[in-house]
Amino acid sequence: MTRSKLRALALGGCGLLLLPALGCTFAADLINPDFLRQVGFDPATIVPPAGKVVVTFVNDTTQTATMYAYCSENVGRITGWELTAIVPPGEIMSEAVDCPVAMIGPGQVNEDFSVNSTAATVGDTGGQTEVTYEGTALISGVDFVCGDLIEIRLIETSGDTGQDDQAGQDQYGFRVQVHPGR
Repeated sequence: MTRSKLRALALGGCGLLLLPALGCTFAADLINPDFLRQVGFDPATIVPPAGKVVVTFVNDTTQTATMYAYCSENVGRITGWELTAIVPPGEIMSEAVDCPVAMIGPGQVNEDFSVNSTAATVGDTGGQTEVTYEGTALISGVDFVCGDLIEIRLIETSGDTGQDDQAGQDQYGFRVQVHPGR
């Protein structure tokens, strides 16, 4: 072995011997998520979060809606699955997603794992309206953490006037909110 390798090995060994003398606090700081972020590591890759994220579909319209969301274990490449809920008018449906999950967004996943922005179909089979979500997906550690509740709320944007858009369809939209857990 070269002298530099022996020196590094000796310093590492001494550091391990000193670790118990420094106490549990120092050892715990080595796996502290804030410390890991400061030195450039993603804490989820070292200590994956446990628990669940609850995704809640809220239908604030006068029509039954089939609502969709997708989840992915990877932010850079969709490797996910879909959540689907048939929600009657004025009702709420929820699904729990096991952590770790990297990304959650309203919409669907196509067969080629691209995102389809259609996040709801509203109405009966005779006259369904597709509603697209124009926002971005929520990212774990940035927009939500394990234990949070993500609310995907379908709303009528034409108001209480009953007016339709130029094509004769009610106008719909989404409000997405994250409610902190614990």
